[in-house]
Amino acid sequence: MQIFFLVVTSQPAVSGVAFFATMNAHPEHLGIHQIVEFPKTITNEGNAWDSQTSTFKAPRAGLYYFSASIMSHPGGDIETELVRNGVGLIYSYDGDKGTLGVGSLSGVLKLEIGDGVWIRIFNNPYVNDGNVRVHGYGW
Repeated sequence: MQIFFLVVTSQPAVSGVAFFATMNAHPEHLGIHQIVEFPKTITNEGNAWDSQTSTFKAPRAGLYYFSASIMSHPGGDIETELVRNGVGLIYSYDGDKGTLGVGSLSGVLKLEIGDGVWIRIFNNPYVNDGNVRVHGYGW
């Protein structure tokens, strides 16, 4: 799974919030509702990204833009969801029988202070059967 992630706020650049985090490996055997982990932080402007939990926490109320591209292993399928406070809001399906499958998701979310946003495996046991493998490195 390869995920690229961008957060933009309507606040001035001086107090902007943005992060970019990557994977250290290609995790396998992910189960339904398991958070996809991104332990290596490249950018964390505003310190809203927690690499220990792979969760973005809104430092202030406002509109935030999220975008991700997800890549599955060759011959594999994966469904993921962008989650706010435990509720899935934006979904992606990617899969291809012979090559790496790529899907994307994006949207603007209105967040309150402390709201959490993360990516997890979607609850679809027909696709996500506990043997999900992630190919890629960041969001």
